[in-house]
Amino acid sequence: MASSDLTVDEAAAEIRRHRGTVENWIRAGVVVAGRRVKLAAVRVGGRYTVPRAALAAFVAACNPDTAAPVETPGEAATRARRAVEAARRALAGGRP
Repeated sequence: MASSDLTVDEAAAEIRRHRGTVENWIRAGVVVAGRRVKLAAVRVGGRYTVPRAALAAFVAACNPDTAAPVETPGEAATRARRAVEAARRALAGGRP
């Protein structure tokens, strides 16, 4: 299990829901605005693990009016790389 993966119990505790609810979301999902949304999980040795990013994306999909956009790890890396490049340009006196 990767460090960014949660057990069903940990995922349930993080969003303050019962583990059975989280398991139902994994198996059947929930209907939000006319479409079915499932919680992405991986079955490892008969147990589910839930990536933190998948949990955040599921919560955001279930709360479209109140949730902030979920940033994927790739988007975060791109944003960080651009910030570093901008800082280097600023330190170099604006030269590319």
